[in-house]
Amino acid sequence: MNPETSQHRLGNGAKCRTALWRVVRYMSFIAASVFAAFVYWKLAPAEFWYHGLDIEPYQIPAVSEPGFPVYWTYEKKAVRFHVRAEDQCFHIRDREKPDSFAVTDPKDSIYLQLLIFCPGKGSGWIVL
Repeated sequence: MNPETSQHRLGNGAKCRTALWRVVRYMSFIAASVFAAFVYWKLAPAEFWYHGLDIEPYQIPAVSEPGFPVYWTYEKKAVRFHVRAEDQCFHIRDREKPDSFAVTDPKDSIYLQLLIFCPGKGSGWIVL
């Protein structure tokens, strides 16, 4: 049997089947990877939520108008709203890690910024 003729007899069908097999194998690998990630996500412990969270009132110091600025992010780029002493605001405190919802100074262990929630106004980061 001549290899040239046998190759000719197979034609493009063998190449097409090989390419299709590669696509099927690739898609099977992707599906298996997604399934493995999903199973891990369902079985992995969510360590952050093992701790209890406390919602504590935050006393805003009395200042002149317009009040303390509350920023969208902790980078302090855009002011979201201002808070005054009469505003009722809250902050979240993690029982295990008190600085989870705050930016602290590593040298002095004091709060520099705090994530606060004010009903009727919104939430954001306040500079202390």
